Amino acid sequence: MREDIIHDREQKLLHLKKKGINPYPSRIRLTHAVGEALSSFVALSKSKKKIILVGRALSIRNQGSVLFVDIKDESGKIQAVIKKDGVKNFDECRDTFDPGDFL
Repeated sequence: MREDIIHDREQKLLHLKKKGINPYPSRIRLTHAVGEALSSFVALSKSKKKIILVGRALSIRNQGSVLFVDIKDESGKIQAVIKKDGVKNFDECRDTFDPGDFL
């Protein structure tokens, strides 16, 4: 069982590398902490500005054409909703993200 999990994770890692994605970047571009995004949610929603959050995926729930991802950083927890018609690489997100990953 443990070997299956390790093998699955290694395959996902290879897939990311083949796509040219660095799974362990030395730097990240972050605009807000989760807690800051939550406390400023109304203003951020009205501004329609793109924000970037980074945190660990606590859980991922696949509902077909929608993924619900609970993301936590040191300042709080938020739920991301990833819709198939909202991102170019939905299938890749669905098939590659695992709980515990940093997103």
